[in-house]
Amino acid sequence: MFVDTIAIVPFRSLRGGKNRLAPHLENGSRPAFVAAMLKDTLKALLSSKAVGRVMLVSDDSEAAALARTLGATAIAEPHGCTGLNPVVQLTARELVTQCKNLLVVHGDLPLLNADEVETLLAAHASINSRTKLSIAPDRHQLGTNCLLVSPPAAMQFYYGAGSLAKHLAFANKHNIQSQVIDLPGASLDIDEIADLQQLKKHQQLAMAEHVHTFLTT
Repeated sequence: MFVDTIAIVPFRSLRGGKNRLAPHLENGSRPAFVAAMLKDTLKALLSSKAVGRVMLVSDDSEAAALARTLGATAIAEPHGCTGLNPVVQLTARELVTQCKNLLVVHGDLPLLNADEVETLLAAHASINSRTKLSIAPDRHQLGTNCLLVSPPAAMQFYYGAGSLAKHLAFANKHNIQSQVIDLPGASLDIDEIADLQQLKKHQQLAMAEHVHTFLTT
């Protein structure tokens, strides 16, 4: 079924991700924290009326089961594909016939909420071009936390260091109309201890249901 917008969440694994946080979480609880972040991220996307379908892209069976329990679709990474950028690139190509807009969101955005998702989609719709790009960056204005592109396969993906500038440069080179939308909740991805500390004291922490429960019990 063709929909306006599909959101995909590329995800490595519950037990193999966020290794840099392990020394700062008690009793080997990192997988539980990673799961809590993923749940809150998926919840935000699933709660948005503007998103037609939410898909987890992962070879992790535990993560896939979690996603399906929440109401999302879970699909495996494209066959023979490794690495975040190739996985997103091939998935985008596969979804060309299924949606008009592709929203790529990382699974470590516990403060993302449905209102922000809809703000991003509305801003994207306001661009008067068939080929367009909207990005919600990280709090350092360096990374790409949410990326919305039309049509789905229009972009080359450059996730990693300096991805925001690389994505915008690609868009400029290929005449893709682009914009950066600052979204407070979406800006805080959790990779380092400084991010975790920022999360713990954030005034909106209670909105992240699963992460808030994890951090306060």
